[in-house]
Amino acid sequence: MLAAVTFRRMTDTLTRLKTIYRRTYPHLPVALQNAALGTVGWHNDLTVRGRGFARLLAEYEARAFVDSRDIQELRDARLRAFVLHAYRTVPYYRELFDKAGLRPQEVATLDDLALLPITSRADVQERRSEFLSSSVPRRGRKLLSTSGSTGSGLIVATTLEAVQEQWATWWRCWRWHGIERGTWNAILGSPSAVSPFQQAPPFWRYNRPGRELVFSSLHTSFENLRYYVAELRRKKPPWLSGLASQLALIASYLIETKTDLGYEVRWVTTSSENLLSMHAELIEKAFGVRPKRHYGMAEAIANFSECDKGKLHVDEELGAAEFIPISGNLYRVVGTNMSNPAMPLIRYECNDHVTIDSGESCPCGRPGRVVTRIDGRQDDYVVLKSGVRLGRLDRIVFGFQNIREAQIRQAVIGEIQVLVQPGAGYTKEDENLLRAAIKKTIHDDSKVTIDYVDEIERTASGKLRFVLSTVEAEDVVGYEVLPPPQMSALESAGPTSSDRP
Repeated sequence: MLAAVTFRRMTDTLTRLKTIYRRTYPHLPVALQNAALGTVGWHNDLTVRGRGFARLLAEYEARAFVDSRDIQELRDARLRAFVLHAYRTVPYYRELFDKAGLRPQEVATLDDLALLPITSRADVQERRSEFLSSSVPRRGRKLLSTSGSTGSGLIVATTLEAVQEQWATWWRCWRWHGIERGTWNAILGSPSAVSPFQQAPPFWRYNRPGRELVFSSLHTSFENLRYYVAELRRKKPPWLSGLASQLALIASYLIETKTDLGYEVRWVTTSSENLLSMHAELIEKAFGVRPKRHYGMAEAIANFSECDKGKLHVDEELGAAEFIPISGNLYRVVGTNMSNPAMPLIRYECNDHVTIDSGESCPCGRPGRVVTRIDGRQDDYVVLKSGVRLGRLDRIVFGFQNIREAQIRQAVIGEIQVLVQPGAGYTKEDENLLRAAIKKTIHDDSKVTIDYVDEIERTASGKLRFVLSTVEAEDVVGYEVLPPPQMSALESAGPTSSDRP
Protein backbone atom coordinates (compact mmCIF):
# COMPACT_ATOMS: atom_id res chain seq x y z
CA MET A 1 0.00 0.00 0.00
CA LEU A 2 2.83 2.40 0.89
CA ALA A 3 4.61 1.60 -2.39
CA ALA A 4 1.42 2.36 -4.32
CA VAL A 5 0.99 5.74 -2.62
CA THR A 6 4.68 6.61 -3.10
CA PHE A 7 4.70 5.74 -6.78
CA ARG A 8 1.47 7.62 -7.37
CA ARG A 9 2.96 10.70 -5.71
CA MET A 10 6.13 10.40 -7.80
CA THR A 11 4.19 10.09 -11.05
CA ASP A 12 1.88 12.93 -10.07
CA THR A 13 4.89 15.12 -9.29
CA LEU A 14 6.50 14.27 -12.64
CA THR A 15 3.25 15.07 -14.43
CA ARG A 16 2.93 18.42 -12.62
CA LEU A 17 6.52 19.39 -13.39
CA LYS A 18 6.06 18.54 -17.04
CA THR A 19 2.82 20.54 -17.12
CA ILE A 20 4.57 23.56 -15.60
CA TYR A 21 7.44 23.20 -18.07
CA ARG A 22 5.09 22.91 -21.07
CA ARG A 23 3.11 25.96 -19.96
CA THR A 24 6.13 28.13 -19.18
CA TYR A 25 8.61 27.18 -21.92
CA PRO A 26 6.61 28.43 -24.96
CA HIS A 27 6.42 31.94 -23.48
CA LEU A 28 10.14 32.33 -22.83
CA PRO A 29 12.37 34.37 -25.20
CA VAL A 30 14.28 32.26 -27.72
CA ALA A 31 17.56 32.77 -25.82
CA LEU A 32 16.03 31.40 -22.62
CA GLN A 33 14.47 28.48 -24.50
CA ASN A 34 17.93 27.62 -25.83
CA ALA A 35 19.26 27.88 -22.28
CA ALA A 36 16.47 25.63 -20.96
CA LEU A 37 17.10 23.04 -23.68
CA GLY A 38 20.82 23.22 -22.97
CA THR A 39 20.23 22.72 -19.25
CA VAL A 40 18.23 19.57 -19.97
CA GLY A 41 20.99 18.41 -22.32
CA TRP A 42 23.69 19.09 -19.73
CA HIS A 43 21.73 17.20 -17.07
CA ASN A 44 21.20 14.22 -19.39
CA ASP A 45 24.87 14.14 -20.27
CA LEU A 46 25.84 14.33 -16.60
CA THR A 47 23.47 11.69 -15.27
CA VAL A 48 23.00 9.33 -18.20
CA ARG A 49 26.47 9.15 -19.67
CA GLY A 50 28.80 9.24 -16.70
CA ARG A 51 31.39 6.68 -15.57
CA GLY A 52 28.81 3.90 -15.48
CA PHE A 53 27.91 4.54 -19.09
CA ALA A 54 31.55 4.27 -20.23
CA ARG A 55 31.90 0.89 -18.50
CA LEU A 56 28.65 -0.44 -19.98
CA LEU A 57 29.54 0.78 -23.46
CA ALA A 58 32.92 -0.98 -23.25
CA GLU A 59 31.18 -4.20 -22.18
CA TYR A 60 28.67 -4.02 -25.01
CA GLU A 61 31.32 -3.28 -27.62
CA ALA A 62 33.41 -6.20 -26.34
CA ARG A 63 30.46 -8.47 -27.17
CA ALA A 64 29.89 -7.04 -30.66
CA PHE A 65 31.32 -10.08 -32.47
CA VAL A 66 31.02 -12.94 -30.00
CA ASP A 67 29.49 -16.23 -31.03
CA SER A 68 25.66 -16.26 -31.25
CA ARG A 69 25.48 -19.22 -28.86
CA ASP A 70 27.43 -17.28 -26.24
CA ILE A 71 25.02 -14.34 -26.55
CA GLN A 72 22.04 -16.68 -26.20
CA GLU A 73 23.56 -18.24 -23.09
CA LEU A 74 24.19 -14.77 -21.61
CA ARG A 75 20.62 -13.72 -22.42
CA ASP A 76 19.11 -16.86 -20.87
CA ALA A 77 21.27 -16.61 -17.75
CA ARG A 78 20.25 -13.01 -17.32
CA LEU A 79 16.61 -13.93 -17.95
CA ARG A 80 16.65 -16.63 -15.24
CA ALA A 81 18.01 -14.20 -12.66
CA PHE A 82 15.55 -11.50 -13.73
CA VAL A 83 12.48 -13.75 -13.51
CA LEU A 84 13.55 -14.91 -10.04
CA HIS A 85 14.05 -11.26 -9.02
CA ALA A 86 10.57 -10.37 -10.31
CA TYR A 87 8.96 -13.25 -8.42
CA ARG A 88 10.66 -12.40 -5.14
CA THR A 89 10.20 -8.61 -5.19
CA VAL A 90 7.29 -7.69 -7.52
CA PRO A 91 3.72 -8.28 -6.22
CA TYR A 92 2.17 -8.60 -9.69
CA TYR A 93 4.48 -11.40 -10.82
CA ARG A 94 4.46 -13.23 -7.51
CA GLU A 95 0.66 -13.41 -7.77
CA LEU A 96 0.84 -14.40 -11.46
CA PHE A 97 3.26 -17.29 -10.85
CA ASP A 98 1.38 -18.55 -7.80
CA LYS A 99 -1.99 -18.53 -9.58
CA ALA A 100 -0.49 -20.42 -12.53
CA GLY A 101 1.16 -22.96 -10.21
CA LEU A 102 4.59 -22.14 -11.68
CA ARG A 103 7.96 -21.82 -10.02
CA PRO A 104 10.27 -19.08 -11.38
CA GLN A 105 13.00 -21.70 -11.85
CA GLU A 106 10.86 -23.28 -14.59
CA VAL A 107 11.57 -20.25 -16.82
CA ALA A 108 15.14 -21.10 -17.81
CA THR A 109 15.27 -20.00 -21.48
CA LEU A 110 13.57 -17.61 -23.88
CA ASP A 111 11.25 -20.39 -25.08
CA ASP A 112 10.08 -21.06 -21.50
CA LEU A 113 8.52 -17.60 -21.30
CA ALA A 114 5.59 -19.02 -23.28
CA LEU A 115 4.46 -20.60 -19.98
CA LEU A 116 3.41 -17.13 -18.84
CA PRO A 117 0.59 -14.90 -20.13
CA ILE A 118 1.34 -11.73 -22.08
CA THR A 119 1.28 -8.43 -20.15
CA SER A 120 -0.53 -5.54 -21.84
CA ARG A 121 -0.08 -1.81 -21.42
CA ALA A 122 -3.55 -1.71 -19.87
CA ASP A 123 -2.41 -4.21 -17.21
CA VAL A 124 0.47 -1.93 -16.25
CA GLN A 125 -1.65 1.22 -16.28
CA GLU A 126 -4.35 -0.34 -14.09
CA ARG A 127 -1.99 -1.94 -11.54
CA ARG A 128 1.16 0.11 -12.01
CA SER A 129 2.29 0.17 -8.35
CA GLU A 130 2.14 -3.66 -8.26
CA PHE A 131 4.85 -3.79 -10.93
CA LEU A 132 7.37 -1.98 -8.72
CA SER A 133 10.17 -3.99 -7.15
CA SER A 134 10.53 -3.69 -3.39
CA SER A 135 14.30 -4.12 -3.79
CA VAL A 136 14.77 -0.70 -5.44
CA PRO A 137 14.13 2.17 -3.00
CA ARG A 138 12.37 5.35 -4.04
CA ARG A 139 15.63 7.34 -4.14
CA GLY A 140 17.07 4.78 -6.57
CA ARG A 141 14.26 5.14 -9.10
CA LYS A 142 14.10 7.34 -12.18
CA LEU A 143 10.82 7.96 -13.95
CA LEU A 144 10.48 7.87 -17.74
CA SER A 145 7.33 8.64 -19.67
CA THR A 146 6.32 7.18 -23.01
CA SER A 147 4.18 9.21 -25.38
CA GLY A 148 2.21 6.23 -26.67
CA SER A 149 1.59 6.49 -30.43
CA THR A 150 -2.15 6.16 -29.87
CA GLY A 151 -2.21 8.54 -26.92
CA SER A 152 -2.01 5.90 -24.20
CA GLY A 153 1.16 7.09 -22.48
CA LEU A 154 2.87 5.19 -19.68
CA ILE A 155 5.18 6.22 -16.83
CA VAL A 156 7.92 3.67 -16.24
CA ALA A 157 10.13 3.47 -13.16
CA THR A 158 13.71 2.53 -13.93
CA THR A 159 17.24 3.00 -12.56
CA LEU A 160 20.19 5.12 -13.63
CA GLU A 161 22.20 2.04 -14.64
CA ALA A 162 19.29 0.69 -16.69
CA VAL A 163 19.06 3.99 -18.59
CA GLN A 164 22.82 4.02 -19.09
CA GLU A 165 22.71 0.46 -20.41
CA GLN A 166 20.06 1.37 -22.95
CA TRP A 167 22.13 4.33 -24.10
CA ALA A 168 25.18 2.07 -24.30
CA THR A 169 23.27 -0.22 -26.65
CA TRP A 170 22.30 2.69 -28.88
CA TRP A 171 25.79 4.18 -28.92
CA ARG A 172 27.29 0.82 -29.80
CA CYS A 173 25.08 0.84 -32.89
CA TRP A 174 25.92 4.42 -33.85
CA ARG A 175 29.64 3.77 -33.38
CA TRP A 176 29.34 0.83 -35.78
CA HIS A 177 28.71 3.46 -38.43
CA GLY A 178 31.46 5.85 -37.31
CA ILE A 179 29.38 8.30 -35.26
CA GLU A 180 31.20 9.45 -32.14
CA ARG A 181 29.91 11.30 -29.10
CA GLY A 182 30.27 15.04 -29.57
CA THR A 183 29.18 14.90 -33.23
CA TRP A 184 26.74 17.69 -34.06
CA ASN A 185 23.32 16.19 -34.64
CA ALA A 186 20.32 17.86 -36.30
CA ILE A 187 17.19 16.31 -34.83
CA LEU A 188 14.12 16.50 -37.06
CA GLY A 189 10.81 15.92 -35.33
CA SER A 190 10.47 17.69 -31.98
CA PRO A 191 6.89 18.72 -31.14
CA SER A 192 7.90 20.81 -28.14
CA ALA A 193 11.15 22.65 -28.98
CA VAL A 194 9.29 25.59 -30.54
CA SER A 195 5.96 27.08 -29.47
CA PRO A 196 3.14 26.06 -31.84
CA PHE A 197 2.01 29.72 -31.77
CA GLN A 198 5.27 30.99 -33.26
CA GLN A 199 4.70 32.29 -36.78
CA ALA A 200 8.20 33.21 -37.93
CA PRO A 201 11.64 31.58 -37.80
CA PRO A 202 13.73 30.37 -36.09
CA PHE A 203 11.79 27.09 -36.00
CA TRP A 204 14.67 25.38 -34.17
CA ARG A 205 16.48 25.55 -30.87
CA TYR A 206 19.98 24.63 -29.68
CA ASN A 207 21.08 22.15 -27.05
CA ARG A 208 24.73 23.20 -27.11
CA PRO A 209 26.01 20.93 -24.30
CA GLY A 210 24.54 17.95 -26.16
CA ARG A 211 25.57 19.34 -29.59
CA GLU A 212 22.03 19.10 -30.89
CA LEU A 213 20.19 21.35 -33.32
CA VAL A 214 16.54 20.56 -32.60
CA PHE A 215 13.96 21.32 -35.29
CA SER A 216 10.24 21.71 -34.67
CA SER A 217 7.85 19.17 -36.18
CA LEU A 218 4.95 21.61 -35.91
CA HIS A 219 6.07 24.20 -38.45
CA THR A 220 7.04 22.07 -41.46
CA SER A 221 4.77 23.65 -44.06
CA PHE A 222 6.30 23.61 -47.53
CA GLU A 223 6.79 27.38 -47.32
CA ASN A 224 8.71 27.10 -44.04
CA LEU A 225 11.05 24.33 -45.15
CA ARG A 226 13.32 26.89 -46.83
CA TYR A 227 14.20 28.18 -43.36
CA TYR A 228 15.00 24.65 -42.18
CA VAL A 229 17.27 24.12 -45.17
CA ALA A 230 18.98 27.49 -44.69
CA GLU A 231 19.81 26.67 -41.05
CA LEU A 232 21.15 23.24 -42.00
CA ARG A 233 23.34 24.88 -44.65
CA ARG A 234 24.60 27.40 -42.11
CA LYS A 235 25.41 24.92 -39.33
CA LYS A 236 26.34 21.94 -41.54
CA PRO A 237 25.63 19.16 -39.00
CA PRO A 238 27.09 15.90 -40.37
CA TRP A 239 24.46 13.77 -38.60
CA LEU A 240 20.73 14.05 -39.28
CA SER A 241 18.36 12.03 -37.13
CA GLY A 242 14.77 11.81 -35.99
CA LEU A 243 11.41 10.92 -37.46
CA ALA A 244 11.60 9.36 -40.91
CA SER A 245 8.60 11.35 -42.15
CA GLN A 246 10.21 14.66 -41.08
CA LEU A 247 13.51 13.79 -42.74
CA ALA A 248 11.59 12.79 -45.85
CA LEU A 249 9.84 16.18 -45.88
CA ILE A 250 13.18 17.98 -46.07
CA ALA A 251 14.35 15.50 -48.69
CA SER A 252 11.21 16.00 -50.77
CA TYR A 253 11.67 19.78 -50.60
CA LEU A 254 15.26 19.52 -51.85
CA ILE A 255 14.28 17.21 -54.70
CA GLU A 256 11.30 19.31 -55.78
CA THR A 257 13.21 22.61 -55.67
CA LYS A 258 16.22 20.98 -57.37
CA THR A 259 18.57 22.15 -54.62
CA ASP A 260 20.84 20.52 -52.06
CA LEU A 261 22.25 21.26 -48.62
CA GLY A 262 25.59 22.38 -50.02
CA TYR A 263 27.61 20.08 -47.77
CA GLU A 264 28.14 16.36 -47.22
CA VAL A 265 25.77 14.63 -44.84
CA ARG A 266 27.62 11.63 -43.44
CA TRP A 267 24.87 9.91 -41.47
CA VAL A 268 21.08 9.76 -41.35
CA THR A 269 19.47 7.69 -38.60
CA THR A 270 15.79 7.15 -37.86
CA SER A 271 13.90 6.02 -34.77
CA SER A 272 10.52 6.35 -33.01
CA GLU A 273 8.69 5.94 -36.31
CA ASN A 274 8.60 3.21 -38.93
CA LEU A 275 10.94 3.84 -41.88
CA LEU A 276 8.69 3.44 -44.92
CA SER A 277 10.16 2.49 -48.29
CA MET A 278 9.08 5.78 -49.86
CA HIS A 279 10.81 7.71 -47.05
CA ALA A 280 14.07 5.75 -47.39
CA GLU A 281 14.09 6.39 -51.15
CA LEU A 282 13.59 10.16 -50.75
CA ILE A 283 16.18 10.44 -47.97
CA GLU A 284 18.86 8.57 -49.91
CA LYS A 285 18.24 10.56 -53.09
CA ALA A 286 18.37 13.95 -51.35
CA PHE A 287 21.14 13.40 -48.80
CA GLY A 288 23.25 10.83 -50.62
CA VAL A 289 23.27 8.30 -47.75
CA ARG A 290 20.99 5.42 -46.89
CA PRO A 291 19.18 5.98 -43.57
CA LYS A 292 20.10 3.60 -40.75
CA ARG A 293 17.31 2.26 -38.58
CA HIS A 294 17.19 1.83 -34.87
CA TYR A 295 14.40 0.21 -32.87
CA GLY A 296 13.99 0.78 -29.16
CA MET A 297 11.61 2.17 -26.56
CA ALA A 298 11.55 3.58 -23.04
CA GLU A 299 10.26 0.26 -21.67
CA ALA A 300 13.47 -1.43 -22.98
CA ILE A 301 11.69 -4.70 -23.71
CA ALA A 302 13.34 -5.17 -27.11
CA ASN A 303 16.06 -3.46 -29.12
CA PHE A 304 17.23 -3.90 -32.73
CA SER A 305 20.31 -2.26 -34.28
CA GLU A 306 21.18 -1.99 -37.97
CA CYS A 307 24.68 -3.08 -38.94
CA ASP A 308 26.86 -1.90 -41.83
CA LYS A 309 25.33 -4.59 -44.05
CA GLY A 310 21.85 -3.12 -43.62
CA LYS A 311 20.56 -5.93 -41.38
CA LEU A 312 18.63 -5.42 -38.14
CA HIS A 313 20.19 -7.44 -35.29
CA VAL A 314 18.34 -8.17 -32.06
CA ASP A 315 20.34 -6.84 -29.11
CA GLU A 316 19.78 -10.06 -27.20
CA GLU A 317 21.48 -9.08 -23.94
CA LEU A 318 19.35 -5.98 -23.30
CA GLY A 319 15.80 -7.27 -23.70
CA ALA A 320 14.45 -10.80 -24.17
CA ALA A 321 12.52 -10.31 -27.42
CA GLU A 322 9.95 -12.90 -28.46
CA PHE A 323 8.36 -13.09 -31.89
CA ILE A 324 4.81 -14.44 -31.84
CA PRO A 325 3.62 -15.77 -35.24
CA ILE A 326 0.72 -13.96 -36.91
CA SER A 327 0.72 -15.20 -40.50
CA GLY A 328 3.46 -16.34 -42.84
CA ASN A 329 6.65 -14.52 -41.87
CA LEU A 330 4.83 -11.77 -39.94
CA TYR A 331 5.28 -11.71 -36.12
CA ARG A 332 4.20 -9.70 -33.06
CA VAL A 333 6.94 -8.32 -30.81
CA VAL A 334 6.69 -9.23 -27.12
CA GLY A 335 9.58 -8.54 -24.76
CA THR A 336 11.05 -8.65 -21.26
CA ASN A 337 13.10 -5.70 -19.94
CA MET A 338 15.93 -7.63 -18.27
CA SER A 339 17.98 -4.46 -17.68
CA ASN A 340 15.39 -2.79 -15.42
CA PRO A 341 15.18 -4.18 -11.85
CA ALA A 342 12.94 -1.33 -10.65
CA MET A 343 9.88 -2.18 -12.76
CA PRO A 344 10.12 -5.60 -14.42
CA LEU A 345 7.92 -6.15 -17.45
CA ILE A 346 7.76 -9.80 -18.50
CA ARG A 347 6.26 -10.71 -21.88
CA TYR A 348 5.15 -7.11 -22.43
CA GLU A 349 3.04 -6.50 -25.55
CA CYS A 350 4.23 -3.44 -27.47
CA ASN A 351 1.86 -3.95 -30.47
CA ASP A 352 4.66 -3.77 -33.04
CA HIS A 353 4.92 -6.19 -35.95
CA VAL A 354 8.05 -7.40 -37.76
CA THR A 355 8.90 -9.62 -40.70
CA ILE A 356 11.41 -12.43 -40.12
CA ASP A 357 12.61 -14.70 -42.90
CA SER A 358 13.57 -18.08 -41.46
CA GLY A 359 17.21 -18.94 -41.94
CA GLU A 360 18.26 -15.38 -42.76
CA SER A 361 21.71 -14.52 -41.47
CA CYS A 362 24.13 -11.63 -41.80
CA PRO A 363 27.68 -11.74 -43.16
CA CYS A 364 28.82 -8.98 -40.78
CA GLY A 365 29.59 -11.53 -38.05
CA ARG A 366 27.59 -9.84 -35.31
CA PRO A 367 25.40 -12.08 -33.14
CA GLY A 368 21.68 -11.76 -32.56
CA ARG A 369 18.67 -12.89 -34.54
CA VAL A 370 18.07 -10.95 -37.75
CA VAL A 371 14.84 -9.01 -38.28
CA THR A 372 14.08 -8.55 -41.96
CA ARG A 373 11.77 -5.59 -41.59
CA ILE A 374 9.82 -3.57 -39.03
CA ASP A 375 6.26 -3.55 -40.28
CA GLY A 376 4.80 -1.02 -37.89
CA ARG A 377 2.13 -1.22 -35.25
CA GLN A 378 -0.89 -3.46 -34.90
CA ASP A 379 -3.15 -0.64 -36.06
CA ASP A 380 -1.14 0.05 -39.25
CA TYR A 381 -3.62 -2.04 -41.23
CA VAL A 382 -6.80 -1.59 -43.21
CA VAL A 383 -9.57 -4.17 -43.41
CA LEU A 384 -10.78 -4.96 -46.90
CA LYS A 385 -14.32 -5.84 -47.86
CA SER A 386 -13.15 -9.40 -48.54
CA GLY A 387 -12.16 -9.79 -44.88
CA VAL A 388 -8.39 -9.45 -45.39
CA ARG A 389 -6.42 -7.23 -42.98
CA LEU A 390 -3.77 -5.61 -45.16
CA GLY A 391 -0.48 -4.04 -43.99
CA ARG A 392 2.71 -2.56 -45.52
CA LEU A 393 0.57 -0.20 -47.60
CA ASP A 394 3.46 2.18 -48.19
CA ARG A 395 4.21 0.09 -51.27
CA ILE A 396 1.28 1.87 -52.93
CA VAL A 397 3.12 5.20 -53.02
CA PHE A 398 6.66 3.82 -53.31
CA GLY A 399 8.52 5.63 -56.11
CA PHE A 400 6.11 8.57 -56.48
CA GLN A 401 8.55 11.46 -56.24
CA ASN A 402 5.86 14.02 -57.05
CA ILE A 403 3.93 13.12 -53.89
CA ARG A 404 5.15 15.12 -50.90
CA GLU A 405 3.25 13.06 -48.33
CA ALA A 406 0.40 10.58 -48.19
CA GLN A 407 -1.84 8.99 -45.59
CA ILE A 408 -4.38 6.19 -45.69
CA ARG A 409 -7.49 6.49 -43.53
CA GLN A 410 -10.25 4.06 -42.72
CA ALA A 411 -13.42 4.55 -40.67
CA VAL A 412 -15.51 1.72 -42.18
CA ILE A 413 -14.43 -1.80 -43.13
CA GLY A 414 -14.17 -2.04 -46.90
CA GLU A 415 -13.86 1.75 -47.41
CA ILE A 416 -10.43 3.38 -47.76
CA GLN A 417 -9.45 7.03 -48.19
CA VAL A 418 -6.04 7.97 -49.61
CA LEU A 419 -4.95 11.51 -48.70
CA VAL A 420 -2.30 12.97 -51.00
CA GLN A 421 -0.27 16.14 -50.57
CA PRO A 422 0.86 16.65 -54.18
CA GLY A 423 4.13 18.23 -55.19
CA ALA A 424 4.47 20.98 -57.78
CA GLY A 425 5.16 18.47 -60.54
CA TYR A 426 2.18 16.22 -59.78
CA THR A 427 0.13 15.57 -62.94
CA LYS A 428 -2.85 13.56 -64.11
CA GLU A 429 -0.42 10.87 -65.18
CA ASP A 430 0.75 10.57 -61.58
CA GLU A 431 -2.85 10.10 -60.46
CA ASN A 432 -3.40 7.40 -63.09
CA LEU A 433 -0.25 5.61 -61.95
CA LEU A 434 -1.35 5.94 -58.32
CA ARG A 435 -4.74 4.42 -59.09
CA ALA A 436 -2.98 1.56 -60.89
CA ALA A 437 -0.73 0.98 -57.85
CA ILE A 438 -3.79 0.95 -55.57
CA LYS A 439 -5.54 -1.55 -57.82
CA LYS A 440 -2.42 -3.74 -57.84
CA THR A 441 -2.46 -3.87 -54.03
CA ILE A 442 -6.19 -3.92 -53.23
CA HIS A 443 -7.66 -6.68 -55.34
CA ASP A 444 -11.23 -6.85 -54.05
CA ASP A 445 -14.12 -4.42 -54.53
CA SER A 446 -13.33 -2.25 -51.50
CA LYS A 447 -14.20 1.38 -52.11
CA VAL A 448 -11.07 3.53 -52.49
CA THR A 449 -11.09 7.31 -52.88
CA ILE A 450 -8.20 9.74 -53.45
CA ASP A 451 -8.44 13.18 -51.86
CA TYR A 452 -5.90 15.98 -52.24
CA VAL A 453 -4.91 18.12 -49.23
CA ASP A 454 -2.52 21.00 -48.52
CA GLU A 455 -1.14 19.38 -45.37
CA ILE A 456 -1.46 16.07 -43.51
CA GLU A 457 -2.11 16.24 -39.79
CA ARG A 458 0.38 14.70 -37.39
CA THR A 459 0.01 13.24 -33.93
CA ALA A 460 0.67 15.35 -30.83
CA SER A 461 4.22 13.93 -30.71
CA GLY A 462 4.88 15.05 -34.29
CA LYS A 463 4.71 11.62 -35.92
CA LEU A 464 3.02 10.87 -39.21
CA ARG A 465 0.62 7.95 -38.93
CA PHE A 466 0.71 6.55 -42.48
CA VAL A 467 -2.40 4.47 -41.75
CA LEU A 468 -5.01 6.10 -39.54
CA SER A 469 -7.83 3.71 -38.71
CA THR A 470 -10.79 4.45 -36.46
CA VAL A 471 -12.34 1.02 -37.00
CA GLU A 472 -13.17 -0.49 -33.61
CA ALA A 473 -10.70 -3.21 -32.59
CA GLU A 474 -13.45 -5.69 -31.78
CA ASP A 475 -14.78 -5.35 -35.33
CA VAL A 476 -11.39 -6.46 -36.71
CA VAL A 477 -10.88 -9.57 -34.56
CA GLY A 478 -10.91 -12.70 -36.67
CA TYR A 479 -10.03 -11.04 -39.96
CA GLU A 480 -7.28 -12.73 -41.94
CA VAL A 481 -3.90 -10.97 -42.02
CA LEU A 482 -2.35 -10.98 -45.47
CA PRO A 483 1.42 -11.57 -45.24
CA PRO A 484 3.48 -8.59 -46.43
CA PRO A 485 5.06 -8.84 -49.89
CA GLN A 486 8.72 -9.51 -50.56
CA MET A 487 10.98 -6.54 -51.26
CA SER A 488 10.95 -7.27 -54.99
CA ALA A 489 7.23 -6.65 -54.96
CA LEU A 490 7.70 -3.49 -52.93
CA GLU A 491 10.20 -2.13 -55.39
CA SER A 492 7.87 -2.72 -58.33
CA ALA A 493 4.76 -1.36 -56.63
CA GLY A 494 5.21 2.24 -57.78
CA PRO A 495 6.61 3.93 -60.88
CA THR A 496 10.34 3.93 -61.51
CA SER A 497 12.30 6.98 -62.61
CA SER A 498 11.64 6.05 -66.23
CA ASP A 499 7.90 6.28 -65.55
CA ARG A 500 8.13 9.91 -64.50
CA PRO A 501 6.52 12.50 -66.83
